[in-house]
Amino acid sequence: MNILLVISLLFFLSCTMVDLNKKTQERIEILEKNYRELDDTLQFVGDKIRVLQQQVENLKANLNSKTSDLENFSVDLDLSPPHRDVPVPFLREDQEFASKQGLKLRSKLYRLLNSINRGDFITTLKESENLQDYSHIDEVQKMVKFWRFFALVQVGKLTEALAESGEILSKYPSYNRIPYILFKQAGIFDSMGDKKARDIALQKLVKDFPESVEAKEAKRILQRG
Repeated sequence: MNILLVISLLFFLSCTMVDLNKKTQERIEILEKNYRELDDTLQFVGDKIRVLQQQVENLKANLNSKTSDLENFSVDLDLSPPHRDVPVPFLREDQEFASKQGLKLRSKLYRLLNSINRGDFITTLKESENLQDYSHIDEVQKMVKFWRFFALVQVGKLTEALAESGEILSKYPSYNRIPYILFKQAGIFDSMGDKKARDIALQKLVKDFPESVEAKEAKRILQRG
């Protein structure tokens, strides 16, 4: 009888242990599943945080860029007495034109004109490159090319100056600064020792713009030979 009782007890304990093991295994599987889901959730959250961090960095970079642009656009026009070689009427005319433009273009034109005003012609050449985006606006391009030509003459890059002046004469034959350009062009030829080319430029000036101030001086030079 005792043996049967012991066997029954052992059987009961065995069944209980099996059931307990089964339940424990199920709980472990549930816990593992929950852990995997939590891990996936944490991975997802981590990815989102990294994306947000990158977006924040991009926004900061964009903000810094915009701030820098605003600082670059904060340019005042220099109205101090200009460099002695600068043709003042043309400078004032262009300063007035620039003052009527939008912020971005106005700032770039001010930088160009300010460099001319103070006689920093190397900077003038650099600033002229920053206005290439406005090639579709004739008034801007005429201004840029004129001052580029003027600056090239001032820094002694005469061959480049002749090329620039030739382009102006070709593109803008009715430009009101053509007499000035022709006279300067004649001076370049003269400094190069090309008297024939000088006289051709002066004769064209006298013929095409007889009432200009430059034409009167051209006549005197031609008469002297």
